[in-house]
Amino acid sequence: SNGTFGERLEEIILKYKIPMVKPDFEWAEYPDVNIIEEKLSNNPDVKVVAMVFHETSTGMINPVYEVGQLCKKYGKLFFVDCVSAAGGENIDVVRNNIDVATGVGGKCVGAFPGSAYICAKESLLESIKEEDCKNVYLNLYKHYHYAKNIRQTPNTPNLTLFWALNAALTNIINKGLDKQIETYKERAKILRNGIKELGLRVLLDEKYMSNSVTSVFLPDRIKVDDFLAEMEKDGYVLYAGKGKYYEQNMFQVANMGNIKIEECYELLKIIDKNIKKLQPNNCN
Repeated sequence: SNGTFGERLEEIILKYKIPMVKPDFEWAEYPDVNIIEEKLSNNPDVKVVAMVFHETSTGMINPVYEVGQLCKKYGKLFFVDCVSAAGGENIDVVRNNIDVATGVGGKCVGAFPGSAYICAKESLLESIKEEDCKNVYLNLYKHYHYAKNIRQTPNTPNLTLFWALNAALTNIINKGLDKQIETYKERAKILRNGIKELGLRVLLDEKYMSNSVTSVFLPDRIKVDDFLAEMEKDGYVLYAGKGKYYEQNMFQVANMGNIKIEECYELLKIIDKNIKKLQPNNCN
């Protein structure tokens, strides 16, 4: 865990009263794989390793491949939260040795928010027993066997979300996942170059950044809430930093979805305009 969504995984695990071993990493700290291996080596009873692929609260891509190799070495199941990575990053469940990946229809996939899915090894799904599942509506045993045997869900689903998810996935297949990822990379590069030209500081080293989220610090004495309010007046919704980064007046830009190149350049102009407007020495 090195951000909000890693902490959310921790919260879920604790709610289900599952014993847990957790390496201690700070927010926006790139996880040290040696520390993770030490935890695995010293705790042979660990059965599953869980981590977030793209920690959206900072925009960091975590070392999924390296941790996947450790899971292979020590014989552990590997669960990865791919919610904000699917459609925007090369997840490659085989190369990364991922046993279970979760995702949603929104974000980089480009469907409506509200749908979610699980991608898991068939052998793992076949091994699940009904008594293993502690949830009623999200009972994985039921969902898998209903889907496999009668191509249905245990409860009435929101079919409009299914339709939108299917349409979004079809669009990705027709375009090609590699091209989709390159599109996100291109948009992110335009935004990051522009942000640096405006003299703004970003949170992460570029080698750790995702293809779709950039975390940016405002100049001194500009409050993030004031800045976001001005951006909203111009029709742009950006996000305030979470946790300690909110206090440091950090905001986040997400280039998820069907965003055009010219829209990236226009956003940079609006950011520049509103920063100048909010500068304390502005006489207007």
